[in-house]
Amino acid sequence: MLPKDQNKLFELIYSLDHYKEWQKIARASKQCEASDVAQEAFLFVIEKWVGEFDLSSLEHWNELEHKMWNHFVHGADRIFKYASSFDQSSRNDPDEAINPILLGISLILDSIVDNRSL
Repeated sequence: MLPKDQNKLFELIYSLDHYKEWQKIARASKQCEASDVAQEAFLFVIEKWVGEFDLSSLEHWNELEHKMWNHFVHGADRIFKYASSFDQSSRNDPDEAINPILLGISLILDSIVDNRSL
């Protein structure tokens, strides 16, 4: 995307029409501000959009909004559900119970200690 097109994209993303959608997404996410969503939308088009983003295409804008909903709202819901699905009662350390990396390290260390005691 040419620099002049990037400036136009920036203006449109922060225009009142689109900014209202970013506000809805931010409120639904409960973890960010509308400016965060707008900035991510801008960067998404610049860095990740496949093909040319048509600034006048309603279909492209709808797809961009959908991607931001998935990123900020639905993606966060899935992560939270996944993290809360861990059985915390199996261990006294809730950090290990909800963090798969810590749990994996703990299991490896447990097996090393068990092998040494044999």
